[in-house]
Amino acid sequence: MANWKDVPDGVYRARAKEGVLTQTKAEQPMVVVTFELQDEEWKGVAMTWRGLFTEKTTDRTFEVLRFCGWRGDDLRDLSGVTDNEVDLDIKREKYKEEWPPKIQWVNKRGAAKIGAPMAADKAAAFAAAMKR
Repeated sequence: MANWKDVPDGVYRARAKEGVLTQTKAEQPMVVVTFELQDEEWKGVAMTWRGLFTEKTTDRTFEVLRFCGWRGDDLRDLSGVTDNEVDLDIKREKYKEEWPPKIQWVNKRGAAKIGAPMAADKAAAFAAAMKR
């Protein structure tokens, strides 16, 4: 089986394997969700995401839990968190002199969009401007 440390940067289909309410060493409440990648080459590789409950991050942490399928209102019971596939945006980040892959974002499945193509006339004008 592939090793999680070998996963290259990219967006991967995943499903939560489990989630638990816990806390940081500084006793800051957080939820830890272990995901399993679903893309063929990396199928079954586990990666962990941590969602904090701070003034700035609480809404996003709840949003991620909802994307995963959690429908409850009591964080002690994360039933349903394994129900839905999500997209994990994984990028390498320096940690203790190494560059391991890290889950940067957990998004609703299929939400990563490339965007609408630029109109031909705007594309031509932009390309011309970039030649200068």
